[in-house]
Amino acid sequence: MSIASSESPSLSSAAHHVWRLLHLIRSYWTPLLKGILLGPIVGFLGMATPYLSKLLIDEVYPSQDVGLMHVLVGGILGVTVASTAIRYLQRIYNVHFEVELRNKIRLLFFNHMQHLPTSFFNDHKVGEITSRFKDASGALITLTTLFRTSITQGIYLLLVPPFLFYLHWKLAIVAVIAIPATVAVVTIAGNRWREAWQDASEAYADLYAHNVETLSQIRMVKSLSVEHTMFERARDHMTRATETHRRSSNIGEAVQAANDGLRSFNMALFTWLGWTFILDGSLTLGSYIAFTAYVGFLYDPLKQLVDLYAKLQQSSVNLWRMFEYLDIEPEQDPTRVYENVPTPIKRRLYGKVELRDLSFGYDDEAILEEVNLVVEPGESVAVVGPSGSGKTTLLRLLSGLEQPTCGDILLDDTEMDALPLADVRRQVMPVWQELTLFEGTIRSNLTLGLDDVTDAELDRVTKLCQVYDVIQNTENGYDTAVAEWGASLSGGQRQRLVLARALLRKAPVYLLDEVTSNLDMETEAALLPAMFEALQDETVLFVTHRVESARYADRICVIEDGRVVGYGTHDQLLSTCSRYAGLCDATPLPMAA
Repeated sequence: MSIASSESPSLSSAAHHVWRLLHLIRSYWTPLLKGILLGPIVGFLGMATPYLSKLLIDEVYPSQDVGLMHVLVGGILGVTVASTAIRYLQRIYNVHFEVELRNKIRLLFFNHMQHLPTSFFNDHKVGEITSRFKDASGALITLTTLFRTSITQGIYLLLVPPFLFYLHWKLAIVAVIAIPATVAVVTIAGNRWREAWQDASEAYADLYAHNVETLSQIRMVKSLSVEHTMFERARDHMTRATETHRRSSNIGEAVQAANDGLRSFNMALFTWLGWTFILDGSLTLGSYIAFTAYVGFLYDPLKQLVDLYAKLQQSSVNLWRMFEYLDIEPEQDPTRVYENVPTPIKRRLYGKVELRDLSFGYDDEAILEEVNLVVEPGESVAVVGPSGSGKTTLLRLLSGLEQPTCGDILLDDTEMDALPLADVRRQVMPVWQELTLFEGTIRSNLTLGLDDVTDAELDRVTKLCQVYDVIQNTENGYDTAVAEWGASLSGGQRQRLVLARALLRKAPVYLLDEVTSNLDMETEAALLPAMFEALQDETVLFVTHRVESARYADRICVIEDGRVVGYGTHDQLLSTCSRYAGLCDATPLPMAA
């Protein structure tokens, strides 16, 4: 479920987010200013052309001065060539700068997201989260464009009015009156505009989330033949997105129409007055033509700024959506990954695990209650119990993916919260039921995050996990391609590769969650004895539904309704724990020798 606020950012909040973004990219201020400062040069050069044209009409034409004509035309050519060259350099510089800056922001956002706690991802859809990457980069480009355009076009807004008053002050008053009128229109419409863009952004995020979720589970969709249902849901999301986008666009078009109407009325009045002054002799034709050109320099930048203001309404929403997630406190410092080499482990673990009155739940629903357990270094403990009893939750707490509501987890007699989380994650190695593989090769999946792994080490763990022969029978061995999510492999093959990947890490503590659930009995019977023998010096907590598999462990922990109801060896539990005896009676399968 995606949780998003329905409130749109206020104008002050939008300005605050703009300032926060500027602070975020402060290391890029210098190159940004370099690109922006080329704008005023273009602005100053552009101001010269209308005045040179005025001189051609008012001075050269009456006097027939060919020499002056050559000078003025040459000046116009020089100004035009210089402006074109500077604009070209500015565009090239800005494109390179914006691409780098946009990708840096995307990378920063991604890095922050991957350091958020798993509880965040329980409440948010992946598609909705990824939609905010586009929000972040889009807002950044709009704002850099706004700053650049404000400086470049702001030069005209500052320099043009004095020229207009110099040429004819009465006509200038009529020309500049459009500025405050335009500002008033866009300011009045601003709040409604942002609210409409907020609704549209959330609607598109929901649509994107639905599409990503559907395509990521396309095999299930096809197996159930529910393409029509998924299409109907997509169409509902698209309808809402279209309606909200149309509403925001209507507001933008209304603002644009109002400004165009003001500009048309102003131009008509300006033209009528201009020719009136020409006819009564108080304004020359050259001055009027120059005046008209300067008015274009005034109105065109104004129109560009109004258009940018429209984009700014959307960007203010996008920035709010970006900072909404960036403001969530990560479970680890995201900057730690900027080092070329991971920080060495500060506290080496021997493998003792202790739970003291450990409880966990969601809202009012208790999952685990007052669990007490001690596992000595090198000891293996199987965790059994009915579905929903809290077995997997127990492993999630031990791996630091969830935080207990009360009670303590101790590793080597030290509270887990007192240990660096990165150290815990690298030494407490879980293998989950979700068989997660990345697109790449078998080798890249096995050695994920590891350097200098030899083929001999790969052979050792793949033989141990009964997947060596499968790999060797492929054309490219360890370099065989793996599709996204490991879709090119069977469930059993994926499970054995995921287990091999974990064993390659040589961690002191292993948390194994149903690691043989996709294996046939023959493969499981070959894998489990070899695995427990290989891990005899490591601490292992082994969750399983198969009681016969649990007997490979040194001890067995029985959980029911979130509580430990039995703990001991197989023989001890048969005589002391009726729940365990019932589980054994329900699965009377012979144990492999």
